Amino acid sequence: MVHFGCRWLSAVIAALASLVWTPLWAQVPEGFTEVTSAAGCVLYRKDYPGGQPDFVVTVDLSAARVEQLTGAVADAGAGQGPLGGPNPTFERHSLAQLWDMAKAADSAAFAVVNGQFFSTASNPTPLAFSVKSGGEVVSDGYGVTNEFPGELLLLRWDGPTATADVTALSADALHAEGSPPEQVGGLDVAANKGPGNYVGRTFAGFADGGDGPDRLLLFSSSFSTQPGAAEVLTGFGATAMVMLDGGGSSQLIVAGDSKVSSTRAIPHALVVIAEPPEQPPPPPADDPPPVVDEDSPMEDAWQPPPDDGPPPDEPPDIAPVESPEPFADVGPVILTEPGMPPVDVSNATTAPRAVDGGCVASPGPGAPWHLLFLWLPLLWGLRAGAD
Repeated sequence: MVHFGCRWLSAVIAALASLVWTPLWAQVPEGFTEVTSAAGCVLYRKDYPGGQPDFVVTVDLSAARVEQLTGAVADAGAGQGPLGGPNPTFERHSLAQLWDMAKAADSAAFAVVNGQFFSTASNPTPLAFSVKSGGEVVSDGYGVTNEFPGELLLLRWDGPTATADVTALSADALHAEGSPPEQVGGLDVAANKGPGNYVGRTFAGFADGGDGPDRLLLFSSSFSTQPGAAEVLTGFGATAMVMLDGGGSSQLIVAGDSKVSSTRAIPHALVVIAEPPEQPPPPPADDPPPVVDEDSPMEDAWQPPPDDGPPPDEPPDIAPVESPEPFADVGPVILTEPGMPPVDVSNATTAPRAVDGGCVASPGPGAPWHLLFLWLPLLWGLRAGAD
């Protein structure tokens, strides 16, 4: 009984641990199997009896890129968008043509899937909702102010930071400086596009990676309902999602193989590239301090000021220190000692020096030393006469 209880407790702990440590983006719903993969990209498929398969492409934003591709611009429509941006018209192409364009631009292209809503009545055609690519607004979208009020969303992502979000479509969210460089407008998954009808569906969402990279999730099927598509992406861990163009526009090519096909030409597609995003260059380093050679004279290390600045104050001139002149022509020097008469030595170039309370003639600079010996007898004779 105790043994059974321990096994049951171990199984519960293991199950809880798998839920805690398995990120949401790693979840794969029941029935989906991996078809093919490349760096950062995986294609999953689920088959239904008597129906068409569902496909999901998962993209690790730290290891792969999702870019956007349009047909050639026919009319730039600069400044004609309802949000103050452009409202151009684009040539429409088959998805196979768009795949060839993507592959020619980057050999690491992994998949292309249809994207933005558009007017099927014209070619060239404008886009219904907003698109921003490479940091530039491609189109405001002709329908952002009068179609599906309150149900327009933007799926936004940034490759270098591997982050994504979904927010309400607005001029600020699209045009604001610093907003994510890649954005595509779509509808809330509950918008009335025949939600219960089994038709072509293309959904796009993201799975929050927490402290790790986010993932984009792309759903494509020729036979699905809106709730069914949303349920699939939720099963893959989607945090939020948008509905892209569907019906006859839904189509998907992976590694050159058509998975969901249609004959409809389209103006816009999402391209999955199995290469990591380019990181922005690092900011320039501060200039290092000048190196001064300690062995060189200081004047060699001094550099002149730049031409555009005022000249610095020049250091004051320092007068050289002159040596003192010798004690010359100091006048009479009187040598005295208690009890002896004064003696005038007028011509000696000397300076006095005190010794034991008296003075002796201290020869100055340049004075001949041999004269001192001539004075000594004189001094001795004077002392003897005094006695």
